[in-house]
Amino acid sequence: MRILIVDDSEQAPDPLRSLLARSKEESSSSGIFAALSIPQILKSRLTRVLSNPDTRSDTTRTDFAALQIENSPELLASLLNTLGLAYLSSGRLREAEHFIEQALEIRQKLYGTEHPTTAFSINCLARVYRDAGRLEEALRRLEEALAIDTRTSGADSLASAGDLGVLASIRLERSELTEAEYAARSATKILEQAVGGHDPWMPYVLDILARIHQWRSDYSRANELYKRINDLDSKLYGCDHPIYAVRLHNYATVLEAQGELEDAKAKYKDAIRILEKSSGDYHPNLVDALNNRGALLLTQKDFEGARADFNDALERNRKIRGSDHPLIGYTMINQAQLAFEEAEYADAVETLDDALKVLRGKLPTQHAYVAAALTLRGRSLVQANKPADAEASLEEAASAWRAEFGERSPEFAIANATLARTWFLQEKRLHEVEPILRTSLAIVVAVRGADDPTAQLIREWLKDVQPGDPC
Repeated sequence: MRILIVDDSEQAPDPLRSLLARSKEESSSSGIFAALSIPQILKSRLTRVLSNPDTRSDTTRTDFAALQIENSPELLASLLNTLGLAYLSSGRLREAEHFIEQALEIRQKLYGTEHPTTAFSINCLARVYRDAGRLEEALRRLEEALAIDTRTSGADSLASAGDLGVLASIRLERSELTEAEYAARSATKILEQAVGGHDPWMPYVLDILARIHQWRSDYSRANELYKRINDLDSKLYGCDHPIYAVRLHNYATVLEAQGELEDAKAKYKDAIRILEKSSGDYHPNLVDALNNRGALLLTQKDFEGARADFNDALERNRKIRGSDHPLIGYTMINQAQLAFEEAEYADAVETLDDALKVLRGKLPTQHAYVAAALTLRGRSLVQANKPADAEASLEEAASAWRAEFGERSPEFAIANATLARTWFLQEKRLHEVEPILRTSLAIVVAVRGADDPTAQLIREWLKDVQPGDPC
């Protein structure tokens, strides 16, 4: 399940963000910017970003650092950073990186490296890297910003709280739940003490905490938090705002995990409607919402509806993020799940192998997406009666789930149960099979209910081990 990240819109005004939303015609961005309602001296320079972001030729790079607006370079830096955040919130990461880098250069020249405004531009750049899937770079830059703000403003400052919130989001993207929770709780404590929790960063960090509870299968606590988050967002932004839509979508993922599918589907529909209206057809959050609605439709056995959402999401994703982004791999996992449900196991394995090439190139080895792909690959091979081929994938998956989610998580239980099934089919380690299956079944039932399809499958495997046992 992909749970979305959304940044504080007050740092990127709504009119500017909507102006920069990607349209269908420019879905494969050429780097040409639309004309902006800003002073002409600046507008004449905001015309082009390099088509190749890796090229840094001084003869072609727009040098905003040399430009002054009414002898106020600090104003220029603020404008450039705001433009970068607007592009970030519109999902246009190449442009966002370009403008924020220029703002950072100016601020470093004006204020030096040890200044809160310099740290803020570094914080913004880390968010761009995070959304681009460049998680190592994101973590390094964010820790740099936090160190500056801690030294200059204090560990309990609002600036440090903002850094901790973004740090938590990066840790969460890296599937490092313990570190993410620590950073989010530290940010929450600062916000409550400094402003009584009345700040746009509060729902931001609460959203991260809710997602951590969800990953750990504590759906009741996640549900409680999302009710609070939606109430805060409706007051801060209104119910037609993209930030409200994103976190409404995240709430839907919790409801789906709890089995409240129709309520979840209704919330997905509302979130997608708001995102289409406010963010344009080619926005990453819209793509991810389509992916997740497709997963719900798959659960409801609406295979054609799921296929349409997955194919739509993959096409848009490649245009927006590129073919090597980790979320391309996530969409492939969803497509493989559809193939699995349709008993097309060879297709599922082939798709998962492609997904793993993408995911391993961008994510830590024990990331949840890697573990999910390995688990499904193992399950597909077991269903295709190739248990020996499945064993290595399932061992790696179980190790990854155990490391971060623990042995009481349904994800670990499913991978471990499937691994035990491979041993049974190969007639080895038979004394371990039944205890693993019984423990795994109890975990899955406790979290997902007795009617969960995977619980039913594990129950069937137990009957094979002990014929006649009602389990």
